[in-house]
Amino acid sequence: MLALVTAAVALTPVSLDDPVLQSPDTFVSEATQAAIAEGERITVQCLDVSSEEASAKRVCLSQDEWQSVYARIAHNRSADRRDRAISLGLNFSRR
Repeated sequence: MLALVTAAVALTPVSLDDPVLQSPDTFVSEATQAAIAEGERITVQCLDVSSEEASAKRVCLSQDEWQSVYARIAHNRSADRRDRAISLGLNFSRR
């Protein structure tokens, strides 16, 4: 999932009764499916991932789920920068 949103992406909001959510070409998270089934008022956004490697043409998650994805990506990038800085520091200290 993280690889899907590593670049700037355009999420498309869809209504809860949009047929795209029922399409076999669309991945909808279990949490989003459950929220829709229970009649919760949530915002669903979809990302077009049409590619040969993707098993689905679009991924649809709730707005909160997308925020979690973005937060995780930011955390991972921060950790990568930290690890690179530590590695560089160790390399310079060994000289």
